[in-house]
Amino acid sequence: MQKTMTTGDKLRKWFRIFYRQRYLHLFMIPALACLIVFKYAPIFGLQIAFKEYSFRKGIFGSPWVGFKQFEKLFRDITLWPAVSNTLLISLLKLAIGFPLPILFALLLNEMNFNPLKRTIQTISYFPHFIAYSVVALMLTNILSSNGILNTVLVTIGVLKEPYLFLGDASAFKWIASITDVWKTTGWNSIIYFAALTSISPELYEAATVDGANRYHKMWHITLPGIRSTIVMLWIMRVGSIVNGANFDLSYLLANDLNRLGTEILPTYVLKTGISLGRFSYATSLGLVQSVVSIVLVLIANGVTNKLSGEGLF
Repeated sequence: MQKTMTTGDKLRKWFRIFYRQRYLHLFMIPALACLIVFKYAPIFGLQIAFKEYSFRKGIFGSPWVGFKQFEKLFRDITLWPAVSNTLLISLLKLAIGFPLPILFALLLNEMNFNPLKRTIQTISYFPHFIAYSVVALMLTNILSSNGILNTVLVTIGVLKEPYLFLGDASAFKWIASITDVWKTTGWNSIIYFAALTSISPELYEAATVDGANRYHKMWHITLPGIRSTIVMLWIMRVGSIVNGANFDLSYLLANDLNRLGTEILPTYVLKTGISLGRFSYATSLGLVQSVVSIVLVLIANGVTNKLSGEGLF
């Protein structure tokens, strides 16, 4: 009869394994140090949201004010344009940018000519490595009144005169969303390509024997095979709605003409917290964003668990 391991036996076994792998665990120390310093240590500063923080007095010397900063936050009418812009841009990016990497991965997976397939896949990664400062400079040149886009549109008769794209606040949400899709689609498809490799080729062979064409295989084998990956990324994207607007583009492309359309929550926090010195107010806004993100993740996870039986937890 096999002897049942006690708790002490399990602990001794765990320590023996840990000791044998002690050198491997040393490699974890730098990563853990970075995690603690940059992710967990700043949590201590969240108490600023409940104080009237003074740089001179410091965190411990600043007086407690309870929820006064949050009351200011919800009464601040200058905040709501930033909220609406953030939600609108994030939802556009979610609606356009989330399904495109999936579609791109599925279509490229159906390509049989491997050299061309690898070339397209590699080219699609390039935009990810272009700095947003360079992207902003490119957009400024392309979308200016005498830029390439206006020149083409006027030449073919779509526009009678050049249109100032970067001077229209209502156009910025489309500029930001399309630019983000161009920059991230190829890179985001990598995880779907990785998920596709886990699907057994025998399933496709069996489907071929049964007379299924490539569209049937894509719908009934490929998509179900990567469903768990899609669900996981969907939940994470929903949770980032309040932080999903692109700070870099909003900050770099902002001007006096499109200010109403480029003001988002991250730029608003920067302006109020750093430029105006309202540290407690900006911290309370950041805390609310984090809480809302957690709530959205929980809601999205609950809905997907109920509908598909899969979720993050």
